[in-house]
Amino acid sequence: MILNIAIENFRSIKDKVSVSFEATKFKELEDNFDNIEGVGNVLKSSVIYGANASGKSNILIAFEAIEYLIKESSNFKPDKAIGPYEPFKLDKSSRKKPVYFEIDFVTSNDARYIYILSFTEYKINKEELYFFPKGQKSMLYSRNEGKIKYGDYYKGERKSIEKKLLDNQLFLSKAILDKVEILNPVYAFFDDKFMAFPFFQDYHESKFHRLYAERLADPDDELFKKKFNKLICALDTGISKVESKETDWSKNKFADSVPEEVQEKLKSDYKYRIRTQHKVFEKGNEIDVEYFDKEEESKGTQSLFVLAGIIIDVLQEGAVLIVDEFEKNLHPHLTRYLIQLFHNPIINTKNAQLIFATHDITQLDNELFRRDQIWFTEKDEYGCTGVFNLSEIKGVRNNIPYDKWYDSGQFGATPIINELEMLFENE
Repeated sequence: MILNIAIENFRSIKDKVSVSFEATKFKELEDNFDNIEGVGNVLKSSVIYGANASGKSNILIAFEAIEYLIKESSNFKPDKAIGPYEPFKLDKSSRKKPVYFEIDFVTSNDARYIYILSFTEYKINKEELYFFPKGQKSMLYSRNEGKIKYGDYYKGERKSIEKKLLDNQLFLSKAILDKVEILNPVYAFFDDKFMAFPFFQDYHESKFHRLYAERLADPDDELFKKKFNKLICALDTGISKVESKETDWSKNKFADSVPEEVQEKLKSDYKYRIRTQHKVFEKGNEIDVEYFDKEEESKGTQSLFVLAGIIIDVLQEGAVLIVDEFEKNLHPHLTRYLIQLFHNPIINTKNAQLIFATHDITQLDNELFRRDQIWFTEKDEYGCTGVFNLSEIKGVRNNIPYDKWYDSGQFGATPIINELEMLFENE
């Protein structure tokens, strides 16, 4: 689970901002947090609201940037630019300064770590990793301007990693290749327990549709098939069953101009296709069933297939899901139901966590979220993103209608729109 993220000089974020996912002492909706021994109460979900272009997506992109660098930087070639280097550009003094990330998190074995990362376009300036043996903060390693120091708990290869380490690569990424076991839980967290989708693109949906089509057809993955069907059929989609059928390519011919290797790739990618079962009625009596291809279902149902599969996996693995536009193509009641899966202690037994941004103010509800779960982003006159929590606003109690107060502008973080008459005034 994520405890906190701090971001500085990244995209629209100029000055350092921190977003905490630790529960405050409010006595409200106590199912919405998990108590982790030695750490404290951690929120199972958090939501970010704000006007368009206010910077809420950039917070989610920061998570993705950290994940990307940890998993991919070991493959960077010499002098390759560090892609996530996107400093604040609306102040000349910030354009060449380092990007700064700090993430505080708990792994699946309830071990707490703090990972700090600062970098410019071609160089990692700072990289530090801390953990908390016996509840006390202790350094594992610290890399500062090319010099690396090791803490007493660090065990494993050192010099050979330092010799191979390029300026644009993370020590953590290279050390994993040299089997430094004490760092395995940190790398595994970002590799296996972390799913960040700051922009859920069509290619993501296509990828997951293919993945879930294969899993629904796999006789060894009955648990996933059972949970997937239960969830989809419970959400008032009119679907009574979801299954996957192998594509009969003998009935689908390619044009002669399509190369053989392309044909084989398509056959492999689309070996299985999801289809849905619906009941057929006559004079009010069920008489048969009809099968639809996935593409015949509504866009919302197709999006639901992807999100349902992801959520099942996240809950099963005790992972962190970070996603923008969580409500994409979904009815607000369905969105609410999916959020509540994370809050339900019977369903969420492995400390799974949801962090998302949305414009759907129907979810801004004191029966769904605690005050400390709700964050807002707002830009100042210089284009800098600021972040604040609902719990920080004086006079906000947990019995007020959050959505109405936000919609009326009492929390801020809403768009400011000029008068239409002025915009269309005749010259």
